Amino acid sequence: MAALLATFLRAPARRKALALEAAAELLRARLATLLPPRLYLREFGAAAPAAAAAEGAAPPLALEIGRMVEAVAARLPLGARCLQQAIATARMLRRRGVHPVIIFGVRRDPARRRDPASGGPAHAWVSVGGEVVAGNYRLDEFLPVARLG
Repeated sequence: MAALLATFLRAPARRKALALEAAAELLRARLATLLPPRLYLREFGAAAPAAAAAEGAAPPLALEIGRMVEAVAARLPLGARCLQQAIATARMLRRRGVHPVIIFGVRRDPARRRDPASGGPAHAWVSVGGEVVAGNYRLDEFLPVARLG
């Protein structure tokens, strides 16, 4: 814990601010996901089928925010899972005028959907311009089924 604090204190002010914002958004997302999804997901628009996203490169800021949210989530005792990370990342991006898409997928292998050791039956990730900026974890194992944004 001391090493983590020392690393935080040595970071530039901009990175500290981004880390604190990520922590706040992860907490907000964790609390929101205690509610029914229709209440906390409506801010991202109506769900649509998971069509192919437009190709393009995500701005470096989007990649930085996605990495920061994932790094902070790994260090917080909140239990921030992929859905909370996707919500936090999307909110931070939208605040900066970047238009993210939250994508929901289910495991392609039905047998692995029921196996808790496989990491869960579903996954959420965020893309910007067709590039994944958060939640880029074994995406080939998931079939996209819906998107928001």
